[in-house]
Amino acid sequence: MLSNKQIEEWIKSVIVKRFKQRAEGDYLGEYSVRHHPSIHIQQIFHQLYRPTSPIEIYSDKMPRYTPQPDDEDGLIPIDEVLGSYDSDKRMVVIYIKNVEKYAKNPFQTDADKLKYIVELHEYAHALVHLGVYNKEDEKLLRGYNPGHETDWEPYLSSRNSTNTTLDLSVHEFLAQLISWKILTEPELHHLQNLFLKLMKKQPKQYRMSKVILERVENDVDDKFRHILNWAQNHEDMSSIPTDVNQREAIESLLFNIIP
Repeated sequence: MLSNKQIEEWIKSVIVKRFKQRAEGDYLGEYSVRHHPSIHIQQIFHQLYRPTSPIEIYSDKMPRYTPQPDDEDGLIPIDEVLGSYDSDKRMVVIYIKNVEKYAKNPFQTDADKLKYIVELHEYAHALVHLGVYNKEDEKLLRGYNPGHETDWEPYLSSRNSTNTTLDLSVHEFLAQLISWKILTEPELHHLQNLFLKLMKKQPKQYRMSKVILERVENDVDDKFRHILNWAQNHEDMSSIPTDVNQREAIESLLFNIIP
């Protein structure tokens, strides 16, 4: 049995270790509620997942990527190899064995760090699909006839329809934008380098220029609202086409609304 002095020394050592990890930017808070990607995304973007947050599961499957004719060698697509978001089931899947495998090689990092970035990306897809601004949530909850109760089916039907009109390049671009915005938070700066390394291993639709990364980092909270409103509801930006050149239009808009 440990003595009181031994217990006191152990507690001190843990506290010192935690402060050292924070100082070195190497601490994710042991996945506290505040730091879980789903919570962090909702906090930063002032949105809620509705009607519920996505289900999250880990899978031992180790899917492989089949390169396309114009692909570079050695790509590790987030959504095919490391994780996925199933909009029909509203489910985030993390391919945990692949995360652990690629964390070791080529990224030479801790698996929890890579998993955090993969989760960010998948929960960003879910935000585009299911996110509702806090101030609009009450209106949705009260949008039923007297004597009845909240019915989420019309909302889900509308969101499912809107989600399918976005092309793949826009889905991936928005997920990467949202993820990078989260990583601009001071406590997560230490994950930016890993994000950039992972981005270099992605197909072109996942990649963002240095200029866009800098503009996102300098953005203020409410300017993302315009892009998300269009992606979620096709509001405010009816000039953006829903069938062609979506990514180019959004990139152009990003340059226009972010000084």
